[in-house]
Amino acid sequence: YKTIFSTLPTLKEGDEIFVDFDGILYRYEVIGLREVSPEDATVLEQHYDGEYLSLITCVPPGTYLRRLVVTAKLTRI
Repeated sequence: YKTIFSTLPTLKEGDEIFVDFDGILYRYEVIGLREVSPEDATVLEQHYDGEYLSLITCVPPGTYLRRLVVTAKLTRI
């Protein structure tokens, strides 16, 4: 698969995700993975008790059947 998020299903809790934005490197730790239906918009809700990153892709790769949501929390470098 040639899409950027096709390997998201290989992540697991405790894995790290690094985001380089505007010259600053941010480190996130994966705290959860879940599959939802394409109609489930609750995955877009914001939480204000921390700084989170959500990555969303279709699963299985190459289909539109379900959505995998990877949630990660910002950690300090």
